[in-house]
Amino acid sequence: MSDLKDKAFKLKDLIDSANSIALSSHVSVDGDNLGSSLALYIALKNMGKEVIVYKSDEIPNAYNFLPSIDEFAIWNDLVSHDLYISLDCGDLERLGKNKELFTIAKNKVVIDHHKTNPGYGDLNIIEFEKSSTCELLFELFMLMDFNITPNMATALFSGISTDTGRFLYSNTSPRTFEIAKILLEYGADKDTAYLNLFMNRPRRKLEVLKIGLEKAEFIDDFLAISTILKEDLKSSGASIHELDEIGDFLRDTEGIEVAALIKEADDGIYKISLRSKEYLNVGSVAYDLGGGGHIKAAGATMKGNLDEVKEKLINRILNERN
Repeated sequence: MSDLKDKAFKLKDLIDSANSIALSSHVSVDGDNLGSSLALYIALKNMGKEVIVYKSDEIPNAYNFLPSIDEFAIWNDLVSHDLYISLDCGDLERLGKNKELFTIAKNKVVIDHHKTNPGYGDLNIIEFEKSSTCELLFELFMLMDFNITPNMATALFSGISTDTGRFLYSNTSPRTFEIAKILLEYGADKDTAYLNLFMNRPRRKLEVLKIGLEKAEFIDDFLAISTILKEDLKSSGASIHELDEIGDFLRDTEGIEVAALIKEADDGIYKISLRSKEYLNVGSVAYDLGGGGHIKAAGATMKGNLDEVKEKLINRILNERN
């Protein structure tokens, strides 16, 4: 904790001395990314700071309940901010277009919990044992003596909930539960978060889930793999950002250790989503394929024809098992 405390003090100094601060989401946004970005955005606004939070990708409707979600902006002109803080973004490329702003900022900070993060900032606060960036940010708030409002608590609680799979995943520690309890005491709106995140699935997600399960293949009673093409998205009405439940369903099948979902993003470009159940390190698989993530949840982008991508992916997963 002493190292984290030192970094928290450095971050506080950078915040105090900055006149213009930028935050941003990453490509393929998720609850942890949005929750941490918005919690910090609200905190900085409450301090009277000039701060802007940039959008890197489409934000799914399920997150519309998050406080200040409408504040996300898209930049048109390059602006050099005094401080740019990247949250929950495992590498510079995942900032998408916003990496241009990050690169030219006077001071650059990375706050993240991904083990594969190379540390691309001037100040890198990376704690991969934390369940989520929201959990890490909570610890930083405490060390910097920031007041946590109910809106900040809701954003942080939502991010922790999604990245831990409703506190089911192995990244959930006793401290994670303790922080969740504290956030509820600070006024986090658990009921609204759970309703929107986990109990309000649009029908199009059921349609695409049906397609994904019908196309599933099982290999060696170990790997479940499915593919969603652009035509599947069109027929179901779903977007490429609404497919994670397919991988979760496949992983949760009896006897299956790894689930892989291949998502066609464009002609010859496929986004890969990987999930494991007990022991296989899909983060290592994703890293070798040009991506990254966690031991039990990771992703990558692959190029080529579908058969080549699928064969390479399957072989790499099976090799990791061996």
